[in-house]
Amino acid sequence: MTSINSEPSMNNQESSEKIRNWYNSKEIFEPMKKKRKLNTITNEVKKEIWKRKNSEWDKKSEALTTDNRSLWKMALTGKLKKGNIPSIKSGDEQATTEEEEAEIFAKMLQKQFTLNEGQVEFNDNMERIGRRRDERI
Repeated sequence: MTSINSEPSMNNQESSEKIRNWYNSKEIFEPMKKKRKLNTITNEVKKEIWKRKNSEWDKKSEALTTDNRSLWKMALTGKLKKGNIPSIKSGDEQATTEEEEAEIFAKMLQKQFTLNEGQVEFNDNMERIGRRRDERI
């Protein structure tokens, strides 16, 4: 096999070594080398954290029993998250009791579902047109 350069062909190991030496000798690659090293270290740290969390979880799950209700407590901790639910506000009003909340909702629904005056006129006109048509027939 002949090389593009008129040099004798090298085996893969020699070729890889030459490329590695050239790569290591260039200063422009220093930031990339540092970044690669940082990424490697970061990934190793993440793996160790993951391993530790898993081992702690394994210890906790092995200690759970139904005798002291620890199994049920652990099962419910992920589901039950009590948060602070803000009170309902409408304009300047703020509901603090259930009755006040119901009143605010009633007012809101009343505003949203009031009959449109234009719709009433349209319906009246349609009825008149229908009556006229019926009278002609």
